[in-house]
Amino acid sequence: MTLKEEYEGLHRKKTSIMSRCEEYSAVTLPYVFPQDTQGDRELQSQMDSFGARAVNFLTNKLVLTLFPENQPFFRLQVSSELMSKMVQAAKAGDESAAQAVQEIDTALAAKEKEAVQELGYTRFRTEATHGTRLLIITGNACMYHPENDNSPQVYSLRDYVVRRDLSGNLLCIITRDKK
Repeated sequence: MTLKEEYEGLHRKKTSIMSRCEEYSAVTLPYVFPQDTQGDRELQSQMDSFGARAVNFLTNKLVLTLFPENQPFFRLQVSSELMSKMVQAAKAGDESAAQAVQEIDTALAAKEKEAVQELGYTRFRTEATHGTRLLIITGNACMYHPENDNSPQVYSLRDYVVRRDLSGNLLCIITRDKK
């Protein structure tokens, strides 16, 4: 079986789910998951509806809560074992150990800031917003962040398929990219 045949076979199994997602998107933000049509059709705009405002509000709240601007959303720490040894050495009067504890804390804080800046350089916040909108409206999204490239990609339910075993373990993901 070719990759295209496998994608199309798995994609056909989700048609009822995708039609419901299209309906949900139509009453909130139609551009997030538009109907899959062959021709160029203008989307009905309901951007000022209650559903659209609710989705935008929830999206902004979630993204700002998960990834606050200009501050790290995670904390780097030395293992508690190593830190307790260094603190004991500092209490025993070893000034180099006390200085090392401060230097380590300073270096870790600098790495946290550097990581937050790196997220700012990539399109991470934009893609996180798009992914969150998809999750709120359709309940499904796939985010791919390649190791070599700094730009993450978000796929809607229409653009990826997943194959799992009976235990739910991931076996295969196939994505579809259009240009």
